[in-house]
Amino acid sequence: MVVIATKFDKLCPKISENVAHLFKSPKAKKAVDAIAGFHGVNKNQVLPVVNYTDEEEGLDAKDQLALKALNRIYQLIEGYLTHHPDIKFVPDGWKDREDALPVWKDDVEKGNQLSEKLTPFDDRNLRILLVGPVDSGKSSFIDSVQSALRSKITADASIRFARTTPENLSSTTEKFKLFPVDYVDNDTGLLRRSGIRLGDTPGFQEQDGIKEDHVKFIISGNVPDCYKIINGIQDTQDDFQRNPLPGDKIHCVCFVFDCEKVQKGFTESIKTSMKRLQQMIVEQGCPHIVLLTKCDKVSNSLKTGRRRIFDDGNVRGCKDRLMTEFYFKQQQIYPIINYDDQNDVDKHTDRLILAAFFKILELGKNHMERADGQV
Repeated sequence: MVVIATKFDKLCPKISENVAHLFKSPKAKKAVDAIAGFHGVNKNQVLPVVNYTDEEEGLDAKDQLALKALNRIYQLIEGYLTHHPDIKFVPDGWKDREDALPVWKDDVEKGNQLSEKLTPFDDRNLRILLVGPVDSGKSSFIDSVQSALRSKITADASIRFARTTPENLSSTTEKFKLFPVDYVDNDTGLLRRSGIRLGDTPGFQEQDGIKEDHVKFIISGNVPDCYKIINGIQDTQDDFQRNPLPGDKIHCVCFVFDCEKVQKGFTESIKTSMKRLQQMIVEQGCPHIVLLTKCDKVSNSLKTGRRRIFDDGNVRGCKDRLMTEFYFKQQQIYPIINYDDQNDVDKHTDRLILAAFFKILELGKNHMERADGQV
């Protein structure tokens, strides 16, 4: 056990002026003795550090303190493992996901990546369906994908409805709507339309929302674009597609949950509906992933920076809850931050959105090829 003791610069003005004075300060020595006594550890197990704030001076000294503390922790772990060779570290697959996010050094390299991923669908229909509770971020994700691909904020899907208030939360999306995915052509700099379509649906709710049977019809290709499904789907209606073509079917389903509602918990009715939907999708043989949206709403640090999303305890807690309540696998869950209120795109938000989107394309393409008998 070690104890990280912070804010030593608050004890003495000399430490504030020169971090190196920490080891000469009687007040610092007294504080270390008190901390060691409180925790019942030796004094050499108390590791003093001075945190960074906004200043630029004394960074080398602060680095040395932090690195000394980190090195001491490493030595203790190494010594413990030496005496306990039977103990093995379990890799943290969740944190490792940060290293798997797409990277690019400039706009040209980003454009090359997008072309590589999307060009195969220029002449092939790939349909992706988004489902989830009301106001979970389905329409916003569609816009966020388009924003990341075009490198500018778009709101084609979200503009279809006005936001509801928490006191009157109901689905404002009434139709099944397919949104074409466009990306910037590397050669011409113009938008190029792919064969990918993102399907938006009304949200699951206590009353008057989309039902599991509605989703089954959509996956099977019976429901055409702009079909009003909020009041139900009838196979006797004229626009019901009784003999859908392969290109009318859904190739990948995205469950969409937002962190705030995951933290608060869902009603039993919603949980039951989502579990039944998951079972039905599995029985249909359609691949699926989970989009965990609005991660910045449950973490102050993510409001200003996206880099540490896989380190954030609140996001991890939401991920764990989805795994426990719905039995999703960790590798199926993709944390993202939608472009809801931003005025411009940024690289780190793009990386999260595109990581999820690229996985969707991979799953959809594999499903399409299996259906075509190519694999």
